[in-house]
Amino acid sequence: MAITRVVESELLDNLDANDPEALRSRQDLRMINALMGNQIWFLRQFRKFPPSSFAGIVEIGAGEGCLSRAIHRHYPAIPLTAMDLQPRPAGLVKDISWIQGNLFDLLPRISADVLIGGMIIHHFTDDQLAMLGSHLQNFRAIFVCEPYRSRFSMALAYLMWPLVGRVTRHDMPASIRAGFRRGELADLLQLSGQWEIHETVDGRGSFRFAAIRR
Repeated sequence: MAITRVVESELLDNLDANDPEALRSRQDLRMINALMGNQIWFLRQFRKFPPSSFAGIVEIGAGEGCLSRAIHRHYPAIPLTAMDLQPRPAGLVKDISWIQGNLFDLLPRISADVLIGGMIIHHFTDDQLAMLGSHLQNFRAIFVCEPYRSRFSMALAYLMWPLVGRVTRHDMPASIRAGFRRGELADLLQLSGQWEIHETVDGRGSFRFAAIRR
């Protein structure tokens, strides 16, 4: 039986950026994303298109800016904006624009045609996802990686417990319970038939979603 989608508060969301437990949790997230191969998947999506075909990229929930840094290294000529509730990370190259604030307030003011997000939109309720979808109509492409909601993903998370800190031990199962299964996200975002949807599930627990405007 599939796990019912439930969105609940995650500990990292309520910690100061400089809290030692927050620092440890972000370290855990870097490791988890590397093990899941999420950054590699994003770069592969961009290789399918000529770099000149993109007018701009925006990353939502950019965190420490790891994904934005990687994309900028490969495609330095494409304007890239990262946004997050946290302040600009130290050492982020000046060519990457950083906007601090709520994405629902910021997205309507962003000039970009590609939206990316890594492990961020599972934080949103169904109603919030519908609201997010209403802000996506000016984009040409959407690429997101999220937790795949399954008992197998949950088992993988518990195998990671000895390697991660207290915050991550709480947040990993919470993220999976809020994650997605095939066929859900396009409906929740209310993306119409003008989008070509591609969904894949990686055996390491990642749900990968690409929407390309026809």
